[in-house]
Amino acid sequence: MPLLSVGEWQKEKCGMARRSIRGPLGAVLHLDPDEIFPDDPGNGTPALVEWRDQWGTYWCVSETGDIDGDTVPDSILRWLNSDKISNEVESLYAKH
Repeated sequence: MPLLSVGEWQKEKCGMARRSIRGPLGAVLHLDPDEIFPDDPGNGTPALVEWRDQWGTYWCVSETGDIDGDTVPDSILRWLNSDKISNEVESLYAKH
């Protein structure tokens, strides 16, 4: 059996490796399946939004528009709430 890289092992293990999706105005959605803990759902941060050196959970930013006390522009909020991004986040959780 060949050795797998960490990313290949994660993809084989849970169907998805860590990845980042770039959005408008420099926003980035970071998805990390290793941060999902089915036995402790409140633990971990599998979906994080980064913008202007500020960080927030996907759920907080997409629902409130707030990131570290700042408000993200409407274009970022629309991107986070788009079907494409919502489906990416939902598929991350669906694998566990």
